[in-house]
Amino acid sequence: MHVQKNVCDSLLGTLLGDPHKSKDTDNARCDLMKLKIRHKLHLYEDKERLMKPAAEYTFINADRQKFCNFIRKVKFPDGFASNLRKNVAPNESRIIGLKSHDCHILMQRLLPVGCRAFLNKTISSTITELCTFFKKLCARSIKVSDMVNAQQQLILILCKLERIFPPAFYDIMIHFVMHLPEEAILGGPVYMRWMYPFERYLKKLKDYVRNQSKPEGSIAEGYVVEESLTFCSWCFEDIYALYRINADDVSPELLSLASQTNDVVHSYPACIVNGVRFLTYDRDIRRKTQNSGVSIAGTSDEIFYGQLQDILELSYINSFSVVVFRCRWFKCDGKRKVTENNITSIDTSREAYKDDQFILAS
Repeated sequence: MHVQKNVCDSLLGTLLGDPHKSKDTDNARCDLMKLKIRHKLHLYEDKERLMKPAAEYTFINADRQKFCNFIRKVKFPDGFASNLRKNVAPNESRIIGLKSHDCHILMQRLLPVGCRAFLNKTISSTITELCTFFKKLCARSIKVSDMVNAQQQLILILCKLERIFPPAFYDIMIHFVMHLPEEAILGGPVYMRWMYPFERYLKKLKDYVRNQSKPEGSIAEGYVVEESLTFCSWCFEDIYALYRINADDVSPELLSLASQTNDVVHSYPACIVNGVRFLTYDRDIRRKTQNSGVSIAGTSDEIFYGQLQDILELSYINSFSVVVFRCRWFKCDGKRKVTENNITSIDTSREAYKDDQFILAS
């Protein structure tokens, strides 16, 4: 994960022209002069001043501010990423203070989308291919054949980058990328071996500290309290289940669904399903995170995209209930759904399936 962070810092710093992290320095331009290549990027003197021509792989000032503004306004679901708004400099010309997981999100989610609007197609598609490689590498499940093919493709990707960026861009971290597919083949999925869960857990342990003079004791006390509460909740759940044993062959859920629903239908602005938080659009627009997006696979493996409008709870007998989502679906036929470089763009201006708005929350 640290290789991905270092690659992201070098790539993002070069694109934004960050004076602290950019690989496009004056010395890098001097290397081009010594190698006698890319004459358009050579330094030259103008009125006793050394001038550095603008490169195609860096954003101009206006595009730099637009890209930073895009990063500042982007919204992710709760718990998916940190608030990247705080990492954008006040003048919207730099992105600073990125953690390892921030670079993980930027490389795999934001950089492929943001760079294609401000760079030519050759450069943006090459950067997208590199980001797609990291996305495949960090997938929940990987195949050995996919990693073998990815390693072959990675050679071509790095050769393309070598034709775009100056030689100074290729430090030891760029070389380490070549070994990542082989490491995944030998060690298994990357997500089983990275440090993100442990860093989050350390943050959780730090929140237990109430007495700054004795942090170890505070952590131990908070850990014991949470374990006790968790154990008690499990115990009470088992006791509650014992009183609900039914001798009949019909399950309570089937009996409840076969009966008529109650007249009362509850509406909620938010709910949590399988550990994922969903919010209605009316509530979501006032937040810094985004949790109203919905997607569902059809019978023919077609993906339908929509926006959560309402959360309804249907009550049955025996205290049984079913939660359904009322969604606003988008029309995704023809030019309204475009997939390029593994990035899917949806036109949200037209609605569809107005007579079939409901899906189960599960």
